[in-house]
Amino acid sequence: MKSIFVVLFAILSLSINAQDLCGTEDPETHTMPSQKDIQAEILRLQNADKMEPRIFMVTAHIIKSSTGNFGLSQTQFEEAMAKMNADYAPMNIRFELCGDVNEIRNTAYVTVDAEEAPYLVADFNVPNTINIYFIPNVLNGNGDNICGNANFTSTNKSSRRIFMQNNCVSNGSTLSHEMGHFFDLLHTHSTFYGPELVLRIGCENSGDGFCDTPADPRLSGLVNGACEYTGTEVDEFGIAYEPDPTLFMSYSLKECRTVFTPEQQAMVSLTASGANDYLFSECVELDFVLQDEGESIKVESFADAEGSFTIQSIAQLNSYDVSYEVAALDKWGGETVVDAGSVLVDAGDEVEVGFSLPFDDNFYRYEKIRIKLDEGNSWIETDEENNEIVLGIDHNYVREDAVLIFPQPAADELNIYLNRPGFSDVEIRVYNNSGQLVIEDSFRKTLSIFNKAYDVSNFLSGVYYIVIQHDTGDVETAKFVKI
Repeated sequence: MKSIFVVLFAILSLSINAQDLCGTEDPETHTMPSQKDIQAEILRLQNADKMEPRIFMVTAHIIKSSTGNFGLSQTQFEEAMAKMNADYAPMNIRFELCGDVNEIRNTAYVTVDAEEAPYLVADFNVPNTINIYFIPNVLNGNGDNICGNANFTSTNKSSRRIFMQNNCVSNGSTLSHEMGHFFDLLHTHSTFYGPELVLRIGCENSGDGFCDTPADPRLSGLVNGACEYTGTEVDEFGIAYEPDPTLFMSYSLKECRTVFTPEQQAMVSLTASGANDYLFSECVELDFVLQDEGESIKVESFADAEGSFTIQSIAQLNSYDVSYEVAALDKWGGETVVDAGSVLVDAGDEVEVGFSLPFDDNFYRYEKIRIKLDEGNSWIETDEENNEIVLGIDHNYVREDAVLIFPQPAADELNIYLNRPGFSDVEIRVYNNSGQLVIEDSFRKTLSIFNKAYDVSNFLSGVYYIVIQHDTGDVETAKFVKI
């Protein structure tokens, strides 16, 4: 019992002594809209109050101990959401809860560090929504307690999330700050685009990429209770910084942060209709199911083979442009994409897609067909395992001829198809144009249509003659050209 109290005391101590820093670091890649696009979006947002808001679904995860302690209250959550919605209203954006709050009772996640974070997200993330985890304690990679962190749009969609430390939820600005990162806003002190100058020279290509966020030396500890900058730092030219402590994306005091600049608002709005457009505007489940009635494609002539598959959309709303790829797999592990494209699938509907396996020099090598959906992961689905099927290829070349030689001419491999009913012992001999024996083989034919493949890659170019003898005494002949 004593050890349990020690653990709980340690958890409580971490929360009480939480630092006020954001744990979000600059991304490896980041894209800024052009100044022309930003200025155009600023003008458009001037009428935001007359537009229908763009809605983004939020999945809220509240983590508690296994006994139900240390969790964020429903009231705290609702108040934080209301405050964030007010902060994002000028950008014509509203966040709504998708379903009920997900309560996670697991003491192992009461404190989440960089090592545990991927497991938490893998277990509980809900696709195509903004997953916000409210956690008693959040640690960065160094083990320091932080207020929260978030992923930029460059992160894989399936693992994107926002972590919020409970003690920072009600400070009035951290949730909006982290959501800013989720919509690709950098910190105002960021140097992702290079050092930023107070005089705003080249401001669109330096610092955080904005010209209306003053150069910022990193405000942690440099703002007083009156929300005034108290630092003495200077930029590369020796000019004293004059940062704005009221900006949400700064490291100012939490109660001082109340403003997104017009350029920041434009960036959020453009990201909403761009990189974050995959997020649901209503609470729905999305899944695409790849279906095929058979297990193989039967090829019964030396011509293009036709096949088809069905894409079923398990969704309640919207239409989705679903990409697909059809690849032929050969016996040596190689693959050739024979068809690719996309098709519009309505919610709850299914669409049949046809494809063709072209008859070419590689045709006889193919053993299987692999079909994949949404390989670029444009849509996050509830089940990604049903996006691929593999079909066999039955090379049933039924002709009146008793012997079929393919391909003609041959380069690397020669196929001899025997179309003859019943079992038989067979001997095959191949001679070059000088009468020399270059292939001698014998085997038991166990199918009416039987195929034998031979490597002829090292043969000299020219005409070759084939003699096929059955145990019935019947003899058949054929020839092929090696190139």
